[in-house]
Amino acid sequence: MNQKSILSAFLLLACTGAAWAAALIEAPSPARTKMPAVNPADYGDTATVNLLVETNAYGYVTAAEVKDASHPALGQACVEAIRQWRYSPAREYGQPVPAKFIQPFRFSDGLITTTATVDKPASKAPKATHRVAPELPQDLRAITGSAIVSVGLDAEGKIVSVAIDDSTHEELNSYCEAAVRQWRFSPNLVDGQAVPCTVQVPFRFKGDPLRKDVAAKAMVVDNRDLKPLRQPSPVIPAALAKAVGEAEVAFIVDEHGFVNEPEIRSSTQPELGEIARQTVLNWKYRPALKDGEAVAVKVLQPFRFNGGMVVTQSRALVDKLPSVRQTAKPEIPDTLRGIAGYVNVQFAIDAEGNVTAVEAKTASLAELEAPALEAAKNWKFKPALKDGVATASTVVVPFVFGK
Repeated sequence: MNQKSILSAFLLLACTGAAWAAALIEAPSPARTKMPAVNPADYGDTATVNLLVETNAYGYVTAAEVKDASHPALGQACVEAIRQWRYSPAREYGQPVPAKFIQPFRFSDGLITTTATVDKPASKAPKATHRVAPELPQDLRAITGSAIVSVGLDAEGKIVSVAIDDSTHEELNSYCEAAVRQWRFSPNLVDGQAVPCTVQVPFRFKGDPLRKDVAAKAMVVDNRDLKPLRQPSPVIPAALAKAVGEAEVAFIVDEHGFVNEPEIRSSTQPELGEIARQTVLNWKYRPALKDGEAVAVKVLQPFRFNGGMVVTQSRALVDKLPSVRQTAKPEIPDTLRGIAGYVNVQFAIDAEGNVTAVEAKTASLAELEAPALEAAKNWKFKPALKDGVATASTVVVPFVFGK
């Protein structure tokens, strides 16, 4: 058995609780996590997923598959999430090496727990014995979104660290952290022994609707007249990567700049309409002003999808989308080879089809942004058209890495 096989075998045994006296071999440990985008309550009181994971010598996940899961959909969600993790790499004789091991997820009591060992008899996930809900100020109560707080617990269940794992709106973060710091937990038991663990606490917010009188007075504005402060692009699932179609979403931007009450007005495919609706919920604008005061306004936002390309510009600016005529592949450094992920790159294109600016709008791994952007600078397009005349445009194109 070669050294890599020995390490893989050891880590599989270590993660299932086998005792090995091998001080010269160090298992990988999570350094950056991303929890699956699920509601734990949808899977009953308790659910489990065990993933078979491979990491390279730099701690990046190069392969992940479901070993076993109580719910198939939950297993796939965990695979998609763990591809965005990074570990402190496994080490053999002090040197970083690739590794193969089992990463468990436990869903219980509305919480998500990640531990270093697979459940055995007498194992029991921690429970929240005291909960405090985030107290949002009035200006944030229109937000429909979510935040996941990562909580480090010691063997007694006491909180030792609190950090935001993920959130749709950065404005929610401090309030969620402050609430969780007041929580209390029971210990995490693995085979009858209390051990430290990390628990993810998901918060979901359903925005308060605007008062009817405020909504009725909201004036209609063109989306070109609003200044976006945060506008992440749609994340399109692989099944729709080649979809061609359109959708329009109507929504209200409240006096604080948050999107409220989005409604799909039209879509060529229901799935594209829902992607558009979910996307605008995460947007934020500079509040519209009337007579010097911030006011709510109504917006009709178009989305056009063309084989992964997304355009959100009004038809008043562009009636024929640009098309790609020259591409360049990202140059992947050794540290990222074998990594699966994506970067949605926004291109600013002039009337001659030249790329004048590029920006990473969303990415599964921040480390993939630099190679994607460097390649994007070398793309060429056939320009967009308005009334048959070439015109400048802005499009978002996904760069997909790995499988």
